[in-house]
Amino acid sequence: MRVMGTINDISERKKMEAIRDDVDKIMRHDLRSSLIGIVGLPDILLENHELTQKERDILCAIQDSGYKLLSMIENSVSIYRMEIGSHELNLSKIDIIPVLKNVISGLSRKFKNSSISFKILVEDKILTNRDSFLLDCEDTFFYNMISNLLLNSLEASPLNETIFLKLSFSKKSLSIINKGSVPLEIRNKFFEKYVTAGKKSGTGIGTYSAALIAKTHGWKIWLDTSILNETTVTVKF
Repeated sequence: MRVMGTINDISERKKMEAIRDDVDKIMRHDLRSSLIGIVGLPDILLENHELTQKERDILCAIQDSGYKLLSMIENSVSIYRMEIGSHELNLSKIDIIPVLKNVISGLSRKFKNSSISFKILVEDKILTNRDSFLLDCEDTFFYNMISNLLLNSLEASPLNETIFLKLSFSKKSLSIINKGSVPLEIRNKFFEKYVTAGKKSGTGIGTYSAALIAKTHGWKIWLDTSILNETTVTVKF
């Protein structure tokens, strides 16, 4: 009876996950259709030559935000394709250090009242203007992966601490290290979908998405909690 109950629980969970995935696909489709119409409206309004410069700037800002949302939805479609193994990577060689700086800058603006800082190290030495780290990847998804991992570290880190990003040429890896421990109950499923603990706005999607992007690129990603009160996520390229 216990085995039968377990089978029923798993079947019910899979059924609910399938329903949730179907809802996600419908929402992506409907949002995309609506946004295509919205981003086109400012062009029509901008044809009015009586608009002030301030009004034109506002319309351009609205259109820019719309295109950004549209890009996010397109990315979510690609994430779905990664899940089912049908996404074809569009690789290019990029220097990932400017990407890391860009993500850090964006998070610093978003959490400008936070006392948490970031520091990039290359082979355990402070980053210099001469440093570069070339990598074959799909740049948009690399940016998304780093954004998700750094946001997760930022939300988990205690105040007045530093989050370290350690690049290694010899190991061809990036390690993100923050103070604070991952709750014991989610350590073995840290990168699974919808797994979260102790965060008010946590969805369990960020680390799952990061792991999916890494896997699609053929990279390895893992969590290390062996040091007391410290969390390390490493991506080996």
